[in-house]
Order: sequence, then C-alpha cells, then structure tokens
Amino acid sequence: MIDVARESKIDPLYSKLLNETEPLPVGSALYVENLYFDPSDDIKIEIARDIRLSTGGSCRYFTGHRGTGKSTELLRLQALLQAQGKKAYYVDLVDYLVGGEPPDVRGFLAIVAASFAQVVDEDFGVDFRKTTPAKRLWAFLSTTEVAPTEIGAGTVKAKVSNSTGFLAAFMEATKNDPTKWMAEARSIIGEMTDYVTKKTGGNTPVILFDSFERLRPKSPDAEKSFFGQIAELFNAFEQLRFPGLHV
Repeated sequence: MIDVARESKIDPLYSKLLNETEPLPVGSALYVENLYFDPSDDIKIEIARDIRLSTGGSCRYFTGHRGTGKSTELLRLQALLQAQGKKAYYVDLVDYLVGGEPPDVRGFLAIVAASFAQVVDEDFGVDFRKTTPAKRLWAFLSTTEVAPTEIGAGTVKAKVSNSTGFLAAFMEATKNDPTKWMAEARSIIGEMTDYVTKKTGGNTPVILFDSFERLRPKSPDAEKSFFGQIAELFNAFEQLRFPGLHV
C-alpha cells in the first residue's frame, strides 16, 4: 500500500532533483545535512578547518559523481568560510570552460588569473586593466589575438562564456614560450592574493572552482584521451598551488 503522507513529503525533493539542475541554495529546507558523510565527520568542516589553520596556500580536488551535490556542498563551504571571517570566492567554471575540452596547466592558470581578477574587481571595485596587480596580464593580452578590449573589468566572464575561442586563442598566443607565461600567470595570481590579503587585514583568500565535471568527451572514442587530459592537469599539483591562496 502506498503511504500517501510519506509520498507527499518526498515529492518536493524528487521534483527538485528531476527538474532543476541548480545546486540547493544555502538555507534551503530541502538540504539534508551529512547525506553522504558520517555525521561526526563532515567534509565541509574538515576542509574549512584545514584552510583556517594552514599558514600557506593549499590546493584541494573535491570530486564525486555528477548530481551527488558537490555544488551544493561547495556553496555551504563558502558560507562556512565566510562565517569564519574568510574571503571565499565561488567561481562556476561553466562560464569559462565553453570549448568542451579540459585545459592544460597553462590554460587553467589563465582561467584562475581571469576569474580571480573578475571576482576581486567585483568585490573591491578595482579596474585591473589599469592598476596593479594585473596590469601585466592586460599588457600581455594586448599583444595577442585574445581580444583584450573585451576582457576588462566587469566583462571577463561575459566574454569568455560567449566565445569558444578564448582558450584556443590564448593557447596559440602563448605556445612559443609557455614556461614564461606560466611563471607570469603565477606572479599575477600572487599579486592579486597579496592585494586581497592586505585589504582584509591579513586574511588568506579562498577561491572555490565548481563544475569541472560538467566537461564531457565529444564521443565515446575520445573518452580515454579526454580523462587522461584531466588527470594530467591535476597531477601537476605543485603548479596549481599558490602561496597564500587556497584553491
């Protein structure tokens, strides 16, 4: 026999899961604490503690099957970090990874630099085209085919999300000296980190990247190569760590 009362309570959750792709916002009545974790071992609290107690920068890769609630947990991690006094920025990579292919380390550093400049600009109202810490990035892009006039303050996200050619153009522009560019990108990211740290009274900033798993190979035949590219990217662990920044 169907328990009508029970079904009526479950229906809103199933409707949400079936019809909506957005993560549950902080404060949603549909959120279930520790749905996948030991109640005494909350992953959000663990990560927040590690970040809070780390004296330098850190890099963590939080993964799981699609649809299991990673974005929902990241939003709560952001809220927890903010409640603890951290500057925690949330970046949805769907706005940047529009080409369907995972970037290599050079491309990922470009995304970190561009997205970090975007959120910090939104937060502090700094036009990074004209002022430190990212003026060297602007100067570099001005010498390439990456349409730098459309990657200014307040327009980075819109331009990248509307152009499948951004990363391709960027990779082409940096192919002759990728090592130099990666060193420059790391330097720029470091300067932005120092900027936020000073603005917040010595508080180490955090940037949370979401939706990397939404990338999919274009065909079953390309799957092995595709996931090999992702593994190669995250195996370059030391190049994705930045002093004073938690990623």
